[in-house]
Amino acid sequence: MSGSSTGARRRAASRPVLLMGFMGAGKSTVGPLLGRRLGFSFVDLDTAVSEHFQSPANEQLAAMGEREFRRREGVVLEDVLQVRNLVVALGGGTVTDARSRLIIRAHRGCLLWLDVDWPTVAHRLRGSTRPLWQGSDWERRLLFDRRRALYAALAEVRVDARQDALTVAAEAHRDLEAQRVV
Repeated sequence: MSGSSTGARRRAASRPVLLMGFMGAGKSTVGPLLGRRLGFSFVDLDTAVSEHFQSPANEQLAAMGEREFRRREGVVLEDVLQVRNLVVALGGGTVTDARSRLIIRAHRGCLLWLDVDWPTVAHRLRGSTRPLWQGSDWERRLLFDRRRALYAALAEVRVDARQDALTVAAEAHRDLEAQRVV
């Protein structure tokens, strides 16, 4: 019988799940929980960039600027996506880089948006020392609005991330299965 399987349904090859969202959306917290639910490995891209270049990601961003940091991030992302069955917490701005978007497409990555509203972000990031959070309230809100529009345009799956991390991971898992991503 060509093209059909006998007995149990054959599971398609799993695509990498890439968590995107603004700073404070919970990507690094939800990622390992979702990975465990799926039986996937988890990689935090900021941690991978820090390890690869032997310098904290936030220090690299502050020292070299966003353009060079995104270039470096793309190099590491390409390496990370060589692994199968993977959940990756992207940096908040990873998808703003055209090369990173091409890398994600080339690896058939599923972009899962952890969506949070402005009040939640402002509360979660109160007192943060993240380089891109150091501008004025107006600059931060502009960055949030621009990125949120991009996330909405790119997302294959969207989950309300205002809830606790366990609930968000469970909803993400359910939605990924419902869309047959995993």
